[in-house]
Amino acid sequence: MPSIKITALTALTTPSANAENTVFVVVDKSSGTPTTKQLSLQNLDLFVDNVGSVAFAQANGAFAQANTANTTADASFSKANSANVLAQNAYNFANTISSAGAYAHANGAFDKANSANVLAQSAYNAANSANTFDYTTISTTAGVYGNATSVSVITLAANGRVSSITNTAITGFANSTYATSAYDFANTTANLALTFSASTILDVSANSSIAYNFSQYANGAGAINNPNVSTFSATTLGFNLNPLSGSHPFHIRLGDNSADFDTGLVHISSTGTLSYGSAAQGKTSGTLLWRIPHTSVGNYKYRCSAHPSTMIGEINIANTANIYFAYSS
Repeated sequence: MPSIKITALTALTTPSANAENTVFVVVDKSSGTPTTKQLSLQNLDLFVDNVGSVAFAQANGAFAQANTANTTADASFSKANSANVLAQNAYNFANTISSAGAYAHANGAFDKANSANVLAQSAYNAANSANTFDYTTISTTAGVYGNATSVSVITLAANGRVSSITNTAITGFANSTYATSAYDFANTTANLALTFSASTILDVSANSSIAYNFSQYANGAGAINNPNVSTFSATTLGFNLNPLSGSHPFHIRLGDNSADFDTGLVHISSTGTLSYGSAAQGKTSGTLLWRIPHTSVGNYKYRCSAHPSTMIGEINIANTANIYFAYSS
């Protein structure tokens, strides 16, 4: 039987003749006037069943929705809890990184500061060491044969810093050193020349690689290339080789140019080192002294070992004894 709404029942204006199995329902209409209607028990059962089923369906729907809402809420709680865990992890990580990073940066800053302090200490020590020099002016005086050359010089300011270094100072020191060395060499050479009783010392230079030139051997046209040098036996002849500037090795040879003649040779280096005999041959600086034996009469040669065919000349040695005899007669 289909459901029947109470509002659809027929209104009773008079009592029903058949009142059995009938329920009288008073319906309060919207007009406010109570109206009596008749409802059978069968229809009432249907109403109850309908209301129950509808209520159940609605309750079941509400439960389902509540259950869905609970599921959604539970999922939301899980997500919120996961988010909270992530937030906590992020906080812990950030706290760890912050602490470690801050410590690392602080430790690095301390190391740099400590290094800077070490450098500053080193700089202070260097400055302090430099400052221990109390001299305000350093001057050097070099004398050559009684002529003094004053060198004015390096001025040190406070804390060891150099306030001025002049070219004159450095040149002065260098000149002083060179002058002293030159003096020592000249003095040594002069003393040796006097000791060996050198009759003369010839300055030996080179005309390119084509000839030797000697001081005292020149004419109106200038220096003579490879001149014939004349001297006497039992005397000492000197050769100043410094004008050669380290080239054209100088040798004394036999008259036939077959070999070196080493007898009586003494070489004096720029430092005063002495070399004798064959060790004195082939020099390009210093002074070569030849103590000519009294038996060495006649023709000898000088020659450059680097240019033997062009830089070669004669040394003529006269007999001293014969000259003395002729003069006495």
